[in-house]
Amino acid sequence: AAQPDSSWLSVTGTVRFAAADSARHELRLRLRAAFRDVRFALVRRGGETQLPAGLDTAGGMATWTLRADPPLPARMPVTLRFAYAGSLAGSEGIHLGPDGSFVETAWYPEDSAQSARDSRALGSLDIDVPAGYSAIATGVRQASPGAPARHYRFVTHVPRRLAFAVGKYSIARAHGALPIALYALRERPTAARDAERVAQYVGLLEREFGRIPYPSLTIVEVPTGPARSSGFGGRSVNGLVFVTSDNLEGGLNTAFIAHEISHQWWGDMVEPHGTDGEVFMLSEAMATYGALRVVTALEGSASAEHLRRVGYPGFEDSNLEYYLAFNVTGLDTVPLTQLRRLVLAHDLAATKGFRVIDMLSREVGQSAFRAALATFLRLHRFKTVTWGQFTAAMRRMAGRNLDWFFGEWTTRRTGIPEWTSDWSQRDGTVSLRVAQRGPSYRVGVEVRITGGEPADTVTHVVTLSASTNTASWHVPFTVRAVDIDPRFLVLHWLPDP
Repeated sequence: AAQPDSSWLSVTGTVRFAAADSARHELRLRLRAAFRDVRFALVRRGGETQLPAGLDTAGGMATWTLRADPPLPARMPVTLRFAYAGSLAGSEGIHLGPDGSFVETAWYPEDSAQSARDSRALGSLDIDVPAGYSAIATGVRQASPGAPARHYRFVTHVPRRLAFAVGKYSIARAHGALPIALYALRERPTAARDAERVAQYVGLLEREFGRIPYPSLTIVEVPTGPARSSGFGGRSVNGLVFVTSDNLEGGLNTAFIAHEISHQWWGDMVEPHGTDGEVFMLSEAMATYGALRVVTALEGSASAEHLRRVGYPGFEDSNLEYYLAFNVTGLDTVPLTQLRRLVLAHDLAATKGFRVIDMLSREVGQSAFRAALATFLRLHRFKTVTWGQFTAAMRRMAGRNLDWFFGEWTTRRTGIPEWTSDWSQRDGTVSLRVAQRGPSYRVGVEVRITGGEPADTVTHVVTLSASTNTASWHVPFTVRAVDIDPRFLVLHWLPDP
């Protein structure tokens, strides 16, 4: 029961844990430490039994150890009834207030044996709100005959992180087979058009990743201040995407919204596990790669090149200068997938990592890469995945060894390539020399040769693998310029102007 005029949240419910192979003397549950008057009771035939509990708290989280005497039998599921309440002002992932509420982190009991990142569950949510407010949650809304109009019930049949939002919403819906809606905290003139744009983004992302894994998608406006204080401007939660008010002003930012929707697959449906670097390569890097594909499809190759070369306006996570600043200040000293510093791992995956994924897509081949991603997601649907599983899948689809690629870009090396070049033309032959600075990378780069007329343009591909690389071609016109990687398809240092 959410009370939007305060920070108070009261929760009651039932949780069911799967059977174990052996008898259990205790259950360990994780919950936010701000909750008070916490009660757990074991549900058995004939009634409920209050379980004695021990409590440990750390970092704003509480671990409750429930002791069973006699032990809980093997091969039998366990059902607990619970109740608690608390004031959650300033809590991460939660805001309750008249300006719009969101609740999405550590608010229901989780098995502490599971990863803290993986709190997915099946079940139903019943939410009661004050007059004038409505609710939206993960799952599908179901009618509740006889329930008051302020009661909402949502049921989820696929594993999700359970979340909900409450507000005085203006709702716009898109046309199409997949229910898509925008829940705005005020009337927005662009709402109907924005909902249709979201549907367009989803269609393009389904071409890259396969069918979206949830029966609907809702963009939910949340108040900017509380969300930013909680550490996000946009957050994807299994069928919901929370977006701050400031990110809806003036219409949708294509790259930003496409990034958040991409998380419905990468980070929501498949839960990455491993080092911080591996987790963010399979979440943040993949989500921004999805944004790049949407920008390419809707805005063309020039906009896609701008995103790769500089970043996308208004979507700061894609800013290349941000990565280069990490490099020159000595922070890019650990390979991407070896990073164990959460913030740095996030930022490097968001700036360098998605460009590496884009390069991988061309190394595998765009069509084959799409097929590989869709197959990988289908095989690991609602499961935990590792970077090793991902790279093995890419090798299988490519039909060749890609260890050199992953070694140079994600597992063994830091930094990015840097090269200088010079060329000459003699007797109709253009000779090119490219020198790599520092340890040599193995990269295939485009070489564009242009003359004085529009038709005087030819493009070749050169593989750089040594400190000095040479190539020559017959060119039937007077050459004016030779450009290495003119579309910035390879992440590298640009020469000083």
